[in-house]
Amino acid sequence: MSNFIIVGCGKIGNEYARILNKQGHQIKLAFGSGNSDSHVKLAKKYDAEFSSNYNILKEDKFDYDGIIISIPAKEDLKWINNLPPTNILIEKPGQLKSIDLEKLNKGIHNIFIAYNRKFYDSYNHLQNFVNSQSKPCIVSVNIPEPINTQFEDIETQRPFNVTNNSCHIISILRGVFGKLNLEKTFNKNKLFINRSALLNSITSKGHIINLLISLDEYSNTSIKVKGDKNSLLLQPIEESKEIIGLNSEIDLKDNVRKYFQLFGETKKSYCDFGFKPGFYKQVEAFTKFCSSRENIMSSLTKIEEGIEIIKEIEYFLK
Repeated sequence: MSNFIIVGCGKIGNEYARILNKQGHQIKLAFGSGNSDSHVKLAKKYDAEFSSNYNILKEDKFDYDGIIISIPAKEDLKWINNLPPTNILIEKPGQLKSIDLEKLNKGIHNIFIAYNRKFYDSYNHLQNFVNSQSKPCIVSVNIPEPINTQFEDIETQRPFNVTNNSCHIISILRGVFGKLNLEKTFNKNKLFINRSALLNSITSKGHIINLLISLDEYSNTSIKVKGDKNSLLLQPIEESKEIIGLNSEIDLKDNVRKYFQLFGETKKSYCDFGFKPGFYKQVEAFTKFCSSRENIMSSLTKIEEGIEIIKEIEYFLK
């Protein structure tokens, strides 16, 4: 059993606490902003102490193995640098700018960013599919963003949702294919002007990646990988299907010929412990790291990788 501090006790923080408790760990402190009593309620539920004073975190008063931070992404995290050396899991994207994350990367702590999609069964299916191919793959990625009215601020006009959601897709792609080196081939203006951007990349292993991001579009994000013979489709990301063929039939009622794909192996990422997929396994990996100092499951995203993910997004938002 290990001991943890929860910083940010809203919905996500409560889920982390519930999973930690389910896995047999102890919550030593529930920390909140003081604007609500959510941290007090969480503390009472799990027999922990509570506080809204950041100074208490740097006093080294508590015997803990790690901190899980689930405060809103835009809140300042520089106080982390004043903590005694520890292990930290920060809810994605851990602030919206790479420059902010770089200020935290001081080599004092073991910091991870919570990209939980890398714990999906569909992600493992994608990795295994790509690794099993004898030649480089052709990858088509579609990132639609239906909510385009939330901007980080008036000056930059960076669509908040693009940064907050698309980071997961970049995390998946980098986890499977390595460094992307995406280059814009269409719309070299700011993304919010023409509402779309097309980016291409040839990875170090020869994989060809075509990525289309578009605002005002209502559809599921998709990743499609063309292998030696078959293809693999993730749409939505929680589900992966191997495409093994194409068939057609004539609809006698409408007198129209219709085409449909034939699917082979399918993997679904089910909700863990009644919450989002990947959360339980991510917490499990983090707590194991805290006790053994080994990234056993390797899907934990180190802060250095988290910085590179945000930089990829910052590039196509320029």
